[in-house]
Amino acid sequence: FFLLGFGFPVLVNNSIASIVVFLIWVFVIELALVNGLLPRFTQWLPISNSVPFVAGRDFEVFPGPFDDAVDFETLYGSTQAGIRILLWGVVAMALGVFAFTRRDID
Repeated sequence: FFLLGFGFPVLVNNSIASIVVFLIWVFVIELALVNGLLPRFTQWLPISNSVPFVAGRDFEVFPGPFDDAVDFETLYGSTQAGIRILLWGVVAMALGVFAFTRRDID
């Protein structure tokens, strides 16, 4: 999460705005909307992958409110969750570096 925490504020160029956007992303977009409406899409999001990565367990997803299955479905292990978090961080860092080098600093 260091790469996300460093790359995104540089991209936004405002510390308070980056914290607010991060909290909105975590609690509203990722956990409430995407997890509730599109549970299969959560396997690609960084916060959803942080739990199995830190806990060292498999990534499990509830099939969704419109599926007949009740049990969780195991999709992949903690190593793949870590790789997905790393990819999010690399993208955030690359965008931050790109924005920083293009910024007009007097």
